[in-house]
Amino acid sequence: MSLFLFIYVLIYGAMNAYVLLRARWAFDLSAKGTLWIAGICAFMVAAPVLVRVFESRGLESIARPLAYLAFSWFGLVFLFLSLGMALEIYRLAALALGKGTAWRFYPGTAAMFWVPMVLSIALFVYGYSEAAKVRVERVGMSSAKMNPMRRKVRIAQVSDIHLGLMTGEKRIRRIVDILKAENPDIIVSTGDLVDGVTFDSDSLSAIFATLSPRYGMFAVLGNHEYYAGLDKAIAFTEKSGFRLLRGEALEINTLPLSIAGADFVSRMTTGEDPQVTESALFDGLPEDNFNLLLKHVPYVDSSGLQDLQLSGHTHKGQIFPFSLVVRMFYPRIAGLYYMDGGSWLYVSRGTGVWGPPIRVLSPPEVTIIEISPDIRD
Repeated sequence: MSLFLFIYVLIYGAMNAYVLLRARWAFDLSAKGTLWIAGICAFMVAAPVLVRVFESRGLESIARPLAYLAFSWFGLVFLFLSLGMALEIYRLAALALGKGTAWRFYPGTAAMFWVPMVLSIALFVYGYSEAAKVRVERVGMSSAKMNPMRRKVRIAQVSDIHLGLMTGEKRIRRIVDILKAENPDIIVSTGDLVDGVTFDSDSLSAIFATLSPRYGMFAVLGNHEYYAGLDKAIAFTEKSGFRLLRGEALEINTLPLSIAGADFVSRMTTGEDPQVTESALFDGLPEDNFNLLLKHVPYVDSSGLQDLQLSGHTHKGQIFPFSLVVRMFYPRIAGLYYMDGGSWLYVSRGTGVWGPPIRVLSPPEVTIIEISPDIRD
């Protein structure tokens, strides 16, 4: 934890220092003015940590407004840095190629602050609006394993809702309304249903519990369930009506479909090995069933027997251009992928937000997957 905090302070502190320096050069600030802004930046670097401290001590009335302030600032600073770096590159190119010819716009010190700042605020407003609008993404595929049904099976996926200080009843009701309107056969949650410790509300779980898909609701754990407190997160998930699959598989009655949940996150978080390997999850179940695997992080076990894996975790970067960084670690960052061996992977962009309450070029989604019979004459 101390190493994580050191890295966090180092990186986020440097981001804020860039904003401070650009403001100082733009306004020719005095030493006193610079010190005031430096103090604000230092407080904002510490604010996300303070949010977790207040939240863990039950001081929700302080933690919630501070969370909105802290993570909104985080989003603005990230956008300012991204746009500022792009402008820095442009400025260097203008210097190298000659600012008096084709380079008609050459930003001075004031423009180097105001251009990224105005654009950051505009993008933040847009990103806040984008984050509020949950889209329905529709994915279709066919499988001969569904032939006995001779009809489509509709699966709804939610992922990375991150219920907590900044995501609560309003978001849940919007998601549940979409799910009720779509009327899927199965609903699955692929992890990070909760975030932090402020989600233990009977009213929140009761909203989810109003859902009643024909073949049930299933969930797996994400990394944030461990951060929030495993026992508490499990209790909330089950109280919300989800059957939690932790390294186990089962057959859906009356469907030629088996569903499994890979609880491998515990290995990353606690250092423990899973009791059942992914390749063995479907052992003992009918071989001609369509195998559905729920797994939070979009890594594919090539030895597995899944026909379709549903994952989340990436948020598609949540805020462009951070998606470019995320893609370095998760090449399958969002959408549908055809894998070697004939299986499929779908990676959700997520249904909520984490950290900054914005999304830029990565709108939240509820995914509707339709699996049709593949009947060929």
